[in-house]
Parts: sequence; structure tokens; C-alpha cells
Amino acid sequence: MEPKNVLKNLQANNNFEVLVIGAGAAGLGAAKYLKKAGIKAKILEARDRIGGRVHAVPFGSDSKLIDLGGQWIHGLGPSAGDLKDWQGKLNPIYQIAVDNNIQTVKAWHLQSRIQKNFWYKGGEIPHDIWGILEQVEDYLEEHNEEADESETIDQFVKRKFNYEKGSEEEMILDWILIYRFGQDYGANPKNQSARYQEEDIIFDGTEDLIPESMLSILNIVAEGLDIMFNQQVTEINYERDQVVVKTKEGIEYFAQKVIVCVPLSILKAKDIQFKPVLPEEKQNSIQSMGVAQMDKLILEFDKVFWDEETDWFNYIAERNGDWCQTLNIYKYFQRPILMMFNAEPNTHNFEDMTDEEVLASGMKVIRDMFPNATEPINYLRTNWNKEEFSKGTFSYIAANSKPEYCEVITRNIDSKIWFAGEYGYFDFIGTVNAALISGENSAKEIVIQYNKKTEEICQHFYENDMFL
Repeated sequence: MEPKNVLKNLQANNNFEVLVIGAGAAGLGAAKYLKKAGIKAKILEARDRIGGRVHAVPFGSDSKLIDLGGQWIHGLGPSAGDLKDWQGKLNPIYQIAVDNNIQTVKAWHLQSRIQKNFWYKGGEIPHDIWGILEQVEDYLEEHNEEADESETIDQFVKRKFNYEKGSEEEMILDWILIYRFGQDYGANPKNQSARYQEEDIIFDGTEDLIPESMLSILNIVAEGLDIMFNQQVTEINYERDQVVVKTKEGIEYFAQKVIVCVPLSILKAKDIQFKPVLPEEKQNSIQSMGVAQMDKLILEFDKVFWDEETDWFNYIAERNGDWCQTLNIYKYFQRPILMMFNAEPNTHNFEDMTDEEVLASGMKVIRDMFPNATEPINYLRTNWNKEEFSKGTFSYIAANSKPEYCEVITRNIDSKIWFAGEYGYFDFIGTVNAALISGENSAKEIVIQYNKKTEEICQHFYENDMFL
């Protein structure tokens, strides 16, 4: 059979009610909701796996899974501040864990945080770090509405805390900004909006980790779904009633409705061409939002040489906060592992380094903090910005953008194209639960439209006695 005929036969069976682009948390959440509603949906995933930026691999002497991407349950619930939609409800990620007897481990609570701070010159930091941090947080919380929409956190804070350039105080302030806002949002404080920080919310209660990995949650969501892997979508044409989705291999899929669940970075890079082009307001919102960079260096040792009961080891570096936070995995999972973190702008210092160079950089920090450190027996590094289908980690509100842009991006086009992702639910922006909720919300809109259409058809039949 000729190749063109093979392609034609393939495409003859490629008609679907709904196509979902991407098998990350948003895409899986959308498809699961549609399946429960009895609507046929197919997921097209560019990778050879589910999860997207939630990814876990076997690591270390015990070969247990370790999270390379999203790993936190950001508040178990019930409730999320004063958000009415979530009063009395658990974080949906935790709800899945509870329903399926998946263990979670308390890893963070503001009332019980245990941290140690180290100075690159050796020993613990000889300054009141938490006192300065509290002043910065209080200032932003009380005065952020005074900030111009174009003003960054770095600019706004340094107008108030104007330390001498090159002083230890300025170095500590830079560390605090990266520690508090860079690590939380994965973004450079010189890019983040001062006006709209501290307006997003997490669920009440502790922030937990999952020994079986965050991927175990998405594996449950993915059960029973129709997923086709290695399908890189390059074009979505919604000019006619039926939407045509084209892949890199030239295969065409047809659907009544499409939910686009690729990362915001992929939309910003225009890796998918839309015909006609997206509305100008949507394009501007996409380009205005920020995409964070957060990477990990995961180190396994033959023994624990650090304080077993400390949650976090924080480090002030000579250069702008390289490896400023290290998580003690041993405390939670009893595995002799340290997980080091880099956020913007520091991630860019390492993107083009070899694995060996990244390891050497991380181990310098480990030895500064722990002079008796041994050599790691296993290590892994991430490089999310270089991942073709990620191009970064999660999204945030950049200077010159605003929370309303999240809704603008997800707003459907002609009741044919929807968008969903962790950027699509501002209250929980940048989290796995935001992605899951955003996907479900898009699917919910489609179900409502289908139900309305069904009611209209039934009404037409009744009015014309067509059931008789």
C-alpha cells in the first residue's frame, strides 16, 4: 500500500468529539472529566510518557522513584483561605491520594519550619535573616498596591531597603528575594510583578510530599484514558465547523472541540500555529505572562552527614544565590539524599554546563555547609529550560502583566478551542492542582454545552412530535 494511502486510512479513523493536546495534569484532568460525562476524548501527547512537567524516575541504590518536576501538595485543605469554591474541600491532589490510599508526608508548615542558614564564608550566617525577611514580606503585603504595574519586586523592595551596593546587607537582601520569591515562583525577582505578588493562595494545612512521587497521582488520573504518544501537534485550524489538528508527522485529527493543555512556554514560543491566528488580546496575555525556571540537583550519599531533623539548609553564595536551598529528603523518606534547588536567574548559569560541572558546583556548596561531606554515589540534574516540550517550569505574573490575563488565555474561542494549564487558575498558579483544576474547568464548560445542545434537540423533537 502506498504511504499516502496508509496516511489516508489512518486519518479516516481520526474523528473525535474532543481532542486534548497534552497529557500533563491539565490534559489528564480534562479528559478524565469528559470520560466521566460520557464524552469521547482522545489525548495527543508529544512525549512518550504522561505527566509533562510532573516526571519521576528510579534513582539511587534502592531504585525508588524521585520527582524531577512538580512534587509538592501545596496545602492539604480542607479549604483554601476565603475562596468560596473550596470551602470545606480538600486539595484535589490530596483528595486523589486519600481516595487511593497513597501516603503523603508532612514536609512544610509555617508554624514548624526547621531551617539552618549557612554563609559562604563558613559557618552559620551572622545576621538576623528572618527579621529582615519578615520586614520585606510585611512591606510587600502592606504596600504592594502602591507599586506600579510595571514595577518588579526587586525594584519595589530596594526603594525601601536601600543598602549600600556590594555590602553584606545587600547580598543578604538579594538572597532573601531569591529565597522567598525566586524559590517560591521559580522566577527572577527582577522580572516578577511587585503589584500582584502575595495574591495567589494555597490550600490550608500542611504542604506534603508523596513517597511514591507525584506521578503516582497522575497515573491514577490517567487510568482508562485514550492517549496517543509521540504526537507533536504543530497546527490547529479552527476556520471551519470541525477543528483540524495536524502533527509534525503530517497526520491530521478532526474534532468538534479541542482543549489545548501545553505549557504556557510552548504558546509563547508559538510552537503550535493557529489558523486563524489567536485573538490579539489572548496573544498579548500569553506574551506578557512569565515562565519560571527551576532546576534540581539530586545527590545520594552512602551515609547521612547532615542534621537528620532539619528540613531545609539555606546557603548565601558569593554569586546571587546559586543553590540557595537544599531539601533534606532523608527526613521524609529515610533515603540519604539531598535535593538542591536553583531558580532564576541562577538556573541560566548552569543550562549549558555539563553534568559534571553542575555536580562540582553543587558539591562546593555542600562542602561549604558540611566540611565532613562525602562524595555522592549517585546524582541527577534537571534542565527544564532545555526540554523541547517544556521550555521552563511554571508560570507567574510578570511585571506588566496581571492576574486577569490567566482568564483571558483560557477563554474559549468560538466554543471550539479551549486552553488549560497551571497558568489557567490564578488563585493556585504554578501548582499541579491548578493544572488539574484548570483542565477540569475547561472540560466542564464543554459538558455544559453538550448538555444544552442535547436539551435543545430533545425540545425540538418533543415540539414536533418526533418521538412518536
